[in-house]
Amino acid sequence: MTDRTCSIDGCERPARKRGWCGTHYARFFHSGNVRPDEPVRAWSTAPPGIDPVEWFWMGFARAESGCLEWQRRSDNNGYGICSDALGDGSGRVHRVAWILAHGKIPDGQLVRHIVCNNPPCGDFTHLALGTTVDNMADKVAAGRQARGDRNGRATLVGPQVLSILLRLAGGYETQRQIAARFGVSPSTITSITKRRTWKHYSL
Repeated sequence: MTDRTCSIDGCERPARKRGWCGTHYARFFHSGNVRPDEPVRAWSTAPPGIDPVEWFWMGFARAESGCLEWQRRSDNNGYGICSDALGDGSGRVHRVAWILAHGKIPDGQLVRHIVCNNPPCGDFTHLALGTTVDNMADKVAAGRQARGDRNGRATLVGPQVLSILLRLAGGYETQRQIAARFGVSPSTITSITKRRTWKHYSL
């Protein structure tokens, strides 16, 4: 057991790593700062002596929404950009986060934001693999695709119905899960599946 205390002024906890206690080191590791009122470090390249993967995770900060948001460079669509020396060389933060957590992305697959639809988020529990069709369905469900015609008093709009049909065809969500995602009853999804409603929409 060390007899040194944390190097942060006012902290009396035992020093564990780099002169910090476990709490302050964890704070630095996950957000790039030691104290909550300090800005997240914006360097894109890991400083000498710091592991690039460790530095990558330091580029995030936990938002009130629960997302782990990238604090460094981003592209015009809000997706985080990082060193192309990590992951698959794409320089896309969410892809690197997935690879570090789960391994190689299979050919023909994309990394999708399925929980938050938040481009800077790199929380790998908010991500999932899928195809281009899956990704388009996500955009429709999140309202990032143009809204279409309404079917009488239905709460759904045309593009959402198309998204539902895509998800049903993909087989990776149950009808009950799809109903919850779109805020409708399971019977509404059943009616679409059996072509009782929205008959003019098909894949």
